[in-house]
Amino acid sequence: MRTRPVDERDNAWESDRVYYRLYLFGPEQGSRSTETLDVWDADLLDVLRLAQNKASPERLWALALVETDQQGQRGLRWLTGYDCNGEPRNEREREAYRLMRARLGHTPVTD
Repeated sequence: MRTRPVDERDNAWESDRVYYRLYLFGPEQGSRSTETLDVWDADLLDVLRLAQNKASPERLWALALVETDQQGQRGLRWLTGYDCNGEPRNEREREAYRLMRARLGHTPVTD
């Protein structure tokens, strides 16, 4: 993790309309399955609670922001994890997968 001081007034715009995509990966009948949910009208803590409630101890999960670019193309900005349906393609994805595995059975958000 890296940090730096910043002037909080440096942004040109802001929005409270956040659109999340939650991926739940898990064994189902001996093979990996993926359940994908789009989530809106929720804050990050709500979505993290949803992830931990829907994920069982053997299910990996990942969370992304859904964004649309200037050409109208939908894309994802990963907040945690990645779409691990395939093999990790680089060191960043390998580390994301390691962290996804490390949080199995852990509760990231409590009330």
